[in-house]
Amino acid sequence: MFALNDLRVWLSLETPIIEDGNSFGADVQSHLSTEIDKSFNKAAGYMNGCKRHFDDRAQAVKNWVYMPNVADYPAAIAGVSHPDF
Repeated sequence: MFALNDLRVWLSLETPIIEDGNSFGADVQSHLSTEIDKSFNKAAGYMNGCKRHFDDRAQAVKNWVYMPNVADYPAAIAGVSHPDF
């Protein structure tokens, strides 16, 4: 994910100058920048999904510690142990 961010910054700094109307390089760079942004957003979504999964699991375990006699918490922990992403 950090490599995508570095590549995105590098591409934005290396913007070609369009002086004679030939914008092929700028078009290619724009397309690459768009694809990198999509990949970066997708990777960020996966990272947030993993964090959310473990936060949900930690909250279920925390609730079980406070009320250990409730029989539903082991089933709830087992339910959040299998992520849907």
